[in-house]
Amino acid sequence: MPDPTTVRAHAEDLAAFVAASPSSFHAAAEVARRLQDAGFTALAEDQAWPHVPGGKHLVVRDGAVIAWVVPTRADAATPVRVFGAHSDSPAFRLKPKPTTGRLGWLQAGVEIYGGPLLNSWLDRELRLAGRLVLDDGTTALAATGPLLRLPQLAIHLDREANDHLALNKQAHTQPVWGLGDAASADLLGELAAVAGVDAERIRG
Repeated sequence: MPDPTTVRAHAEDLAAFVAASPSSFHAAAEVARRLQDAGFTALAEDQAWPHVPGGKHLVVRDGAVIAWVVPTRADAATPVRVFGAHSDSPAFRLKPKPTTGRLGWLQAGVEIYGGPLLNSWLDRELRLAGRLVLDDGTTALAATGPLLRLPQLAIHLDREANDHLALNKQAHTQPVWGLGDAASADLLGELAAVAGVDAERIRG
């Protein structure tokens, strides 16, 4: 039987990792941080990979991380073990001009990424998280608190919802984030504020 204290510690560590990784960009940054704490050295993409026995290195590109360890007695015949995992997951991605809305409701213009179970996203507190690209090519990670919601229609407006729920990906999956006129609102401003950057500098 595994030690309950060890199991609890692993579970809490996994929960901490998930909480620190609301997007693949955040996940890559968190993985890189943990690896560097464990003695790995970060390299730039265009930097030569050192062939030092016992070396531990990593490279980050966007929301992905490559990390490797060179055995202390490595030679041309040493086998290679490769482990891989996803850092992304099904989600909704903001469109280039995400501030939209109608009939006094402010909405986020999004497109579906991956294959989410759409009905599982209804009536939940949703947040924005990802990477902002600025006008000088630099980037900044951003993550808001609960900000948006995909509201489900009241049952008397869709009597057949319990029999079959059909969501139109363009009409029914644009989250609501407030009240007002879309022409004078700025959803990117919310992201810019939490990232500590000027919204006018955001290019992607």
